[in-house]
Amino acid sequence: MKKFLFLIYISFLSFNSFSYNARTVAVWDLSVRDSMSHRADMNGLEHLLKVAGIPYVVTTDWVVASNYHVVLASNAFFKFDSTFFPTIHAWERTSISNWIHNGGVFVAPNMKDTLMFPYFGIDKAVWWDHRHHLIFDTLMGGRTMRWLNDSLEINISLGKDNIPSVISSRAYHVTTAVTLATYEGLDSAAVTCNYYGAGKAYALGVSFKNMITLPQMSKDEEAQRTWSNGFEPTSDAWILFLKGVCVDDIPHSVWLHTSPFDSKSSLMITHDIDAATSYDTMHYYADYEKSIGISTFYFCTTHYLQDGWLSPFYSQNNLAKIQYVMSQGHTIGSHSVGHFWDFDSTYVPLDAGIGLGNYSPLNYLPYAFPYNNMGTPRSNGVTVLGETELSKNLLQNDLGVNIRSFRSGYLCNNRDLIRGLDTVGYTYNSTYSANDVLTNFPYRNYKFRNYRSLRSKIWELPMTLSDVFNSDHITGDNYIQKEAIWLDVIKKNTANYAPTVILIHPTRYYKLFAEQLLINQLDAKVNLVNFETFADYWVERDSTRFTSTLSYNRDTLTILIPHSQVANLSMSWPNCPLSFVVDSGQAPNLVIHVKDSLTGTPIPVMISPWDNYGALVHFGYYIAGINDKEAKNDEVTVNCYPNPFDKSTTIEVWQKETSQLNISIFNVYGQLVKIVANEKRNPGIYNETFDTEGISAGTYFCKVTTGNKTIVKKLMVTN
Repeated sequence: MKKFLFLIYISFLSFNSFSYNARTVAVWDLSVRDSMSHRADMNGLEHLLKVAGIPYVVTTDWVVASNYHVVLASNAFFKFDSTFFPTIHAWERTSISNWIHNGGVFVAPNMKDTLMFPYFGIDKAVWWDHRHHLIFDTLMGGRTMRWLNDSLEINISLGKDNIPSVISSRAYHVTTAVTLATYEGLDSAAVTCNYYGAGKAYALGVSFKNMITLPQMSKDEEAQRTWSNGFEPTSDAWILFLKGVCVDDIPHSVWLHTSPFDSKSSLMITHDIDAATSYDTMHYYADYEKSIGISTFYFCTTHYLQDGWLSPFYSQNNLAKIQYVMSQGHTIGSHSVGHFWDFDSTYVPLDAGIGLGNYSPLNYLPYAFPYNNMGTPRSNGVTVLGETELSKNLLQNDLGVNIRSFRSGYLCNNRDLIRGLDTVGYTYNSTYSANDVLTNFPYRNYKFRNYRSLRSKIWELPMTLSDVFNSDHITGDNYIQKEAIWLDVIKKNTANYAPTVILIHPTRYYKLFAEQLLINQLDAKVNLVNFETFADYWVERDSTRFTSTLSYNRDTLTILIPHSQVANLSMSWPNCPLSFVVDSGQAPNLVIHVKDSLTGTPIPVMISPWDNYGALVHFGYYIAGINDKEAKNDEVTVNCYPNPFDKSTTIEVWQKETSQLNISIFNVYGQLVKIVANEKRNPGIYNETFDTEGISAGTYFCKVTTGNKTIVKKLMVTN
């Protein structure tokens, strides 16, 4: 009798679950129940949701999970031990059935519990590791696949075509389900959706470990279709798809944006200073970058000894050149000591007896030999701690700066690299290729490059683009064609709101021309941002929590931020880089508020039109750091005269349609200086005056937004 009443209670919870927690996703953590020896699936799922910006809670209890509208299971409902026994209890199956039938959305990876098959509209699952491609059906997927808009996102890789055994997957035989994705050359379903009563049940043919976590360690059976200077969105496609699943049934759903302020995406320009020629010419790059108001990142190699490969270019003379780059507003990181071809070899240890804290140029004497007669480079005396700790200490002691970021020579990933970086005290790494790890978004590394190990404190910001083209090197004759490749990849990343890290070795003038050409052709909404500035933003974003509520008649949306988060933000609200996207946020009569969840205190925000009829809720503006970088259109024009000026300038704006007109002045750091105008205006010409009382001489930017059009003008104050 008690069991019967309990089942009725569970069914009641399922039926009424959408009166609360309907706008937050529940993660049902089955790691312990399924006897997993690791948390790779859970870590992969949480990473996916954090990148997607979806608010979520984690629970091991189905009763708790059933109070939410969308539930994602971490694992396959099966014990991964000698028993291989289903782990879902009978009463839970009954509750899940009722919950889905009453409107719940359930997502299950790697589904193989046959007793659950009826809810998912399937009757068979076949495991295999010989499937190389998964193809999404965007027509059948509808809005859940709204962000899959490139052929490489629709057809994703499960492993290199010439490798027989690749990422393992399950194929489903459908009964009542709709097939949303298939495997190549096979009449079998890779992703299904079953409309079960008022709800939906999704079955994924892969695990979160295999599609998210393992690729982050470059353990994905060579699934990348290019290693660099290409677009490889395999893991990101899963993030975009499941983001669509989570928000599809939530009216005016809210998620954290993935680029600071109101920018669409971010570009981080980095330079590797790993040769004497780099030290000799990097000031040209630094001068140009300062002249357009941007800060870039220089990874410096501290090669202080002569070996068979490089000269001792880390010298007092070159230290002065680094100091000059820093004086131009740029930032420094470590690019190792020796820059060794074989740093990723198994014979390079973490340490070789010197010990942490004891490395110095007197006792660390690594040596790189020239190519041997087999064409293979070989080094001697190299250790991970030597390359990471000593290079960090040299730069910190010689330059008086805190070195937080590292990039390995030749992007070689030693098995102990993350462990070494963690031990020495770095925060960021940019050694992996984004193509190789199948994602452009930052993530936390595992300490031992093993999914059973703990996560480290090291954040990876993978490198997407570089001036290294293996098959056809960049030259003074073809740099325009190479820049076109860079620009194409950035455009595709921008469509996914994904960041891009580019590496340019500052060794030739034509590479500077390529950088200039790239910057001049960037979309006005691409945020040119310093590597560590973006990394800090991402870490803050990762820790940001929020919820939202929608009034009964759907005319008032409130985003609630925890009181502790409001008080401890690293930047003041007017310049906070975080922003939120509201789905269908441009709906008529929708009012959007942001409040402190504890006190109810309103937080001042700006609301801008966003893609797909959405709205962006942000606390400040991104200012493009280049001269007159503006959206080309015939609906608004802006002229500022005189310019340069000392006391005041007139800002003349012509707008074609009635819309909200905002004219704001920012300094070179993107900080708001003054709001000149912010009100609804009819079509016509308007003249506004910006006076410089209390404002020092220098470079400023006038940002004019009317409707969904934005123009930025550079202003020079001479007083």
